[in-house]
Amino acid sequence: MPMLVVTPRVTPDTEAVLVAAHAAGWETQRLTTWRVPAELSQRSAVVYGEPLFAEVVADPLGVALLEAPSDWLPRLPARYRQRVVQHTTLGFARQYAEEAFIKPADEKCFPAKVYTSGAALPGDVALPPDIPVLISEPVIWEVEYRCFVAERQILACSPYWRDGALAQAADGSWPAPPDEVDAALTFARTLLADPAVAVPPAFVLDIGRILGRGWAVVEANSAWGAGIYGCDPAQVLRTLQRAVVARTTLSSTDARWTRTLPEIEADVPPTMPEPDEGGLVTLYRPVGAYEWAKIVASGYSAFPPRLPEQPIFYPVLNERYACEIARAWNTRDAASGEIGYVTRFRVRATFLSAYVLQVAGAAYHQEYWIPAEDIDAFNAAIVGPIELIATYHSAEDGG
Repeated sequence: MPMLVVTPRVTPDTEAVLVAAHAAGWETQRLTTWRVPAELSQRSAVVYGEPLFAEVVADPLGVALLEAPSDWLPRLPARYRQRVVQHTTLGFARQYAEEAFIKPADEKCFPAKVYTSGAALPGDVALPPDIPVLISEPVIWEVEYRCFVAERQILACSPYWRDGALAQAADGSWPAPPDEVDAALTFARTLLADPAVAVPPAFVLDIGRILGRGWAVVEANSAWGAGIYGCDPAQVLRTLQRAVVARTTLSSTDARWTRTLPEIEADVPPTMPEPDEGGLVTLYRPVGAYEWAKIVASGYSAFPPRLPEQPIFYPVLNERYACEIARAWNTRDAASGEIGYVTRFRVRATFLSAYVLQVAGAAYHQEYWIPAEDIDAFNAAIVGPIELIATYHSAEDGG
């Protein structure tokens, strides 16, 4: 019997996919942390959640995550892109002299948007110059659609962006004119039927209509880390089952589409950063619209209590990691208002010394796991205001 493993973060998307899995007779497991329990080790479960979560749990579960590589979009024939797109590095992008839409190709570590030139990119020295990025000419997307695809067949499709705003109606539906849906599906099916276009066995294909140019590919995303919008959760589940493959059965054909997982340094315990002269450690936390409103209401002094389904509070150790989560998760989470805020604050080292610093993925994915019942004590240990240092919107994923 198949098993679905989902992230600890409770969202409408994970709930919808869990309901679909139950209806299909699957076993299901919502983890309480990003550590895979011993009884699930090498279980070869299907994974769904934020991309960072999937990366961390894939190896312990014994699965490979299939996706399109970061240079897939610029390799497409020009007729499917309808704009110039190049795959390069952050170091090269910083030298780019013209206005361009620039986005991280993979790590979601800085805002994806139109920059006046490469000199306007964030100057964070912690970002390595070899980070892959995509540079494209600026265009205006009139509407964008998400397609869940398996074996070149569209299993589910939904609009998600229209005229600069989320395409969801007040009643929660995702309406679209029938002729527009037909045009979107015709374009997507034409691309998927083209033998000159290599595609993963299962993935998410985002397409849209560019003002003055017509239908084009926005980007490709991993099915196991993508929001579902108005797509049928049962069909999303079918896509996930093909996009997450047991390593013991991985074919050579599938292997070319396998995501390279970060090196997990679980056997090398990280240590708390050296406190400043005041005995304080700087921490970061990505939050959504609801949590940020609560922080503002507190006078920028406290994080709100955890919800019943949120047993752990996760502050992180560096801005790069916080921005990744804000971009990869909060901007795709309806409960977060499709927006991600990155906060920075200082906490007394004497308080943090009672907790073990965790590594959730790559070496820089460092975070504290603070039990929900300790949030008041955590807030009391904050010195100074909780600052807002970056904001990310779901619209920034386009090109």
